[in-house]
Amino acid sequence: MATALETAKLEVSAFFSAIARVKTFRPTKYNRNGATYTVYEDLGDGNAGQKKLAVHQAVSLITSKGFSLPTDTRFYVTNTYEAQNRAFHFDPLGRPVCWVTLGMAATKGGSGSGISAQPTNNFAPETKVTIHEIGHTLHAHNVGVEQFFKPSTKDRWKGCAVCAGEVSQYAAGTKKEFVAEVFLGTMIGRNYSNKCKQEYALLGGPRILASSSSSGFMAMS
Repeated sequence: MATALETAKLEVSAFFSAIARVKTFRPTKYNRNGATYTVYEDLGDGNAGQKKLAVHQAVSLITSKGFSLPTDTRFYVTNTYEAQNRAFHFDPLGRPVCWVTLGMAATKGGSGSGISAQPTNNFAPETKVTIHEIGHTLHAHNVGVEQFFKPSTKDRWKGCAVCAGEVSQYAAGTKKEFVAEVFLGTMIGRNYSNKCKQEYALLGGPRILASSSSSGFMAMS
């Protein structure tokens, strides 16, 4: 049975396999709102400009809420089929990273069943997809590589969260998706019941700081 670190390494292999399909990426490093990150642009992606703007908006919003991104934070914008909307959270040594791929479906809001695909004032679908994926990474870092990947905790993430119906259809897929969707919803100003917030916290959702000007809440892992 694979260890947590071995599973993390398999995730990294999937990441490199996906981006290897792209012939040329143009990297640009940014330092905004205290966050340093690199955007790798697929020169063949006609929607790269939209996706880059989405990255900047998502990072700005998340850092304004008090979150910090890892030193190694990268966003790959591409239209290659193999690179789906996905986040990778640890490097081969188990160190925290934030590597996000924004694929063909990003500008359509992903699968179509989540918050990203729902009409929202001030937030484009690709911005919401980016927030959702960063939410996955912050969740993984919050619980740690062992808890996130080790076989003995696998069942913790399976099945439907009790409060998923309050959030979105996509949130009912797995408990990890529930956490990412609640994170996204709260980041863009939605509010949820106390029961939903408590379930999010029990699942190790990244701590969202309360704010008098938003619907943010204090979720302790």
